[in-house]
Amino acid sequence: MNIVIVGAGAIGLLFYQQLYTQIKKQAQRQLALKARKQGPAHFSFTHFQGLSYQIPINYADQQSIANADVILICVKSYQIDQALNQLMPYLPKNVKIILCHNGMGVLTKQTLLDLSAQQPLLTLLTTHGSKKTSACHIIHTGLGFCDLGLLQGKLSSEDKNQLIAEFANSQLNVHWQNNISEKQWLKLAINCVINPLTAINNINNGELYSVKYQQTIKTLIQEFISVAASQGQNMVFEDVYALVMTVAEKTALNCSSMRSDVIKQQPTEINYINGYLVTLADKANINVPENKKLCQQINQLTKLY
Repeated sequence: MNIVIVGAGAIGLLFYQQLYTQIKKQAQRQLALKARKQGPAHFSFTHFQGLSYQIPINYADQQSIANADVILICVKSYQIDQALNQLMPYLPKNVKIILCHNGMGVLTKQTLLDLSAQQPLLTLLTTHGSKKTSACHIIHTGLGFCDLGLLQGKLSSEDKNQLIAEFANSQLNVHWQNNISEKQWLKLAINCVINPLTAINNINNGELYSVKYQQTIKTLIQEFISVAASQGQNMVFEDVYALVMTVAEKTALNCSSMRSDVIKQQPTEINYINGYLVTLADKANINVPENKKLCQQINQLTKLY
C-alpha cells in the first residue's frame, strides 16, 4: 500500500514516523510526504519515552500522488478544502482519502461532489500529543489513540481490513469505528472546551481543573449538548464532562493546538470548532452565548497580529 501524507506539521510528521518504521521493512511500498515546500532531508523524532533518532523524508511529487493507495491529509481545518482541491487533478480513481484535523464542516459541497464514488472519504481522529519544536524536530509528547471511520462513499471489507492492518503495527493505536460521526462530535466537545480556554488564558491543558474554570466548562458543555441534540446526537452531560476533563488530565502538560497557534501568531481553527457550533445553533434557534463569547475573544486575539 502506497501512502502520501499531506502536511509537515506535528501530527503529519508523527504519522510519517510511525508508518515509516513499518513500511521501510517491506519492499514494493512507498511512503511520501507532501509539504508546502521541500525542506530538510531528515527530521529528528523524539519518542515519548525520550529516545531520539533521525527519519529520512521522501518528498511527494505528482507521480507519488498518482500511485497512491491512501492520501492522509494532516493540515489545519481552514487548509483542508484547498489541499484537497490541489490534489484532485492527480488523484487515482480508487484512492482512499483520510482527513485528520480539528473541528467539523471543513469541506464545501462542491468539493464533496467532485470526489468520485471510487474515492472513499474517511476521517482519522487522534488524541496523540505531538509538538513541533523546529522545522526538523518533533516530540511525541503523549501516547493516545486514533479512531478511523468512513464519512462518504463505499469501502469494501478487503480495503477496510487493509487499512486497519496498515496502522496495526504502529503505536498509533487505531480503532475502526462504524459510527465515526459520534466520535467526531465527542472530539468537537473536547476541542470546544480545551482549545479556546487554554488559548485565551495562556495555560496548559491541566490547569483547566482549577475551580475558576469549572462553571465556564460546564456551561460550554451544556450548550454543546443542546446543539448536538439538534443534529441527532443525543449525549449525557456527565459523560461529556467526564470525557473533557479526562483528556485535560491526560494531556495536563500539553499546550493545545489553538494556544500554540496564538503563541506563534498564526490563524486558529476557531471557526471550525466553537464557530461551527455557533453556526448550527443559529440555524436551530439555540442560544449559545458562552461559545459565541469564546469565538469573539479568540478573533480579537488574532486581530492583534
